[in-house]
Amino acid sequence: MTEEKRELNEQEQAFLRRSFDQAQQRVGEEDVEYVLKKGQKTLDDLEKAPTFMRQVYLQARLLYLMLRDWWQDQYELPWRVVAAITAGLLYVLNPFDLIPDFIPVLGAIDDLFVLGLVIALIRSDLRRYCSAKNLDPKDYGL
Repeated sequence: MTEEKRELNEQEQAFLRRSFDQAQQRVGEEDVEYVLKKGQKTLDDLEKAPTFMRQVYLQARLLYLMLRDWWQDQYELPWRVVAAITAGLLYVLNPFDLIPDFIPVLGAIDDLFVLGLVIALIRSDLRRYCSAKNLDPKDYGL
């Protein structure tokens, strides 16, 4: 069996950027709560993903932990960071997104792109979180 390789085209990338921007503006606390309730299972599934996705798993886990700590009043974050993390993880949790997640390997391409948008947007916040929690940002590709 051959493994199909595909990259997102410019239109798909632009669509995902617009969708992510819009989602950040609509995020509410009920969305944060949903991500925290459903996110752990998705992270458990991601942990079993192929080796090439290991860094993505670690970054998604870091995003989840940061959001959870904010929710539990263990770490302060500006709302823009909470909204970015929540919007990104909501996208990953949705199995019927741009490329449905039930399509092996291909279904993760758009999820990886959206997580990349989140990381790029809040990289400095993630580094500060790592420092506060005595984590090495290099372990997460930061």
